[in-house]
Amino acid sequence: GKEEISKEKAEVFLGFVEEIPQDDPLDENLDFPDGVNGKIGGKPVWLDPIHIPSSQRVICSICQNPMRFLLQIYAPHEELDRAYHRTLYLFMCPDGNCHKGNFTSTFKLLRCQLTRENPYYESTEEEDRPKVQVPQRCEVCKFAASSACGKCKRVKYCSKNHQIEDWNAGHKASCQNPELETKKTPKYFKEYELCTEKEEERIVEEEITDAEISEKIEKSKEKEEEEGGELDESFFKTKTDKFSLAFQKVVKPYPDQCLRYYGWQEGTQPLTVSKSGLPQQIPDCNYCGSKRMPEFQVLPQLLNYLPVSTESPDWGCLTAYCCKESCNSSNNEDVYLEEYLHREDFSE
Repeated sequence: GKEEISKEKAEVFLGFVEEIPQDDPLDENLDFPDGVNGKIGGKPVWLDPIHIPSSQRVICSICQNPMRFLLQIYAPHEELDRAYHRTLYLFMCPDGNCHKGNFTSTFKLLRCQLTRENPYYESTEEEDRPKVQVPQRCEVCKFAASSACGKCKRVKYCSKNHQIEDWNAGHKASCQNPELETKKTPKYFKEYELCTEKEEERIVEEEITDAEISEKIEKSKEKEEEEGGELDESFFKTKTDKFSLAFQKVVKPYPDQCLRYYGWQEGTQPLTVSKSGLPQQIPDCNYCGSKRMPEFQVLPQLLNYLPVSTESPDWGCLTAYCCKESCNSSNNEDVYLEEYLHREDFSE
């Protein structure tokens, strides 16, 4: 019946942050198709390790500095051979002042995919992964390197900006003494593993009455709420409008979820947190002209795991829209394709 169809369309996978043990860090060359769902922070792990992009692809158009890697998720489209392996990468400018303007200037979403048979990942577990000659990468961000330290020539960088950053972070001490172990203080976001599990039950977004809003405002004045206190304290101290409360009602059964993954389901209804809602018009794919679909959302819970200051970025929901056909570029060298990300803020 109608209810069964809506439940099928509403299938969602939730993303959760997992601490990485200090004695068992994620390998930066980790073979993600072997089952890891993704990662937050640290440096990106490139699905195609040869045709890695230039950091110029992720320059903030406001401050002109390279954005930081925020997260990546392994999202294969196994029905399409061209997207049998597929990873989405999200980058963000860390300067909160830049986020006061147009969000399209401060975020960048890239998609990379490979066929089942490819030079980097074997199609069966019995086969060994082939060795490939990986190009030089920037010490700071792991994008393609275009220069090296002028003194030691060992360490590579994508830009002068990152060379200076690495020098101040610890390379100054180890430049002429490579055997000297120095603990660098990198400026990338702390690394976490991103694990997913299927949402067991779809919570229907019911209309919230004015009486419920009034009751919620009263409750928020109390020192401690018995129900949902942790979520309210973290994100909803002043979020008492109808839209953010509807958002809260949906995420409440899994309050620590930081990502919602929808895939390619027709009729998907992403969450919204404000009166303005999601955009009515989404730009079509830059490469094939197909429609884009909402594939995943990053929730404000992720902000709990990022450095906090008065100038930190903020958001209500980040919604990633990707090519419905998951196309390839006509340029074989261009394997990291740009998709569209929409930032929605909480109602004022």
